[in-house]
Amino acid sequence: MFHGREAELQERVDRDRVHLTYASEGERRPVVAELATFRAKLRGPEAAEEPAAIDLAELCEWDPEGQDQADAMLTRGEAG
Repeated sequence: MFHGREAELQERVDRDRVHLTYASEGERRPVVAELATFRAKLRGPEAAEEPAAIDLAELCEWDPEGQDQADAMLTRGEAG
């Protein structure tokens, strides 16, 4: 019930992305467990795989010349 009337999903709503569970106000643990299960279902089986390793040094290459140019722009008030 929602505001005294039966709540109905629109036809366009993907029923696989909706989960209904019942719990009382004091049942936090079962609600958290249900939510975790539902989130895992939404992520799908590929989410259980190990993420690819990231080489942060390669990803965050530092260009001293570019940094000098950025610093100069900030000093002159050109960046913003």
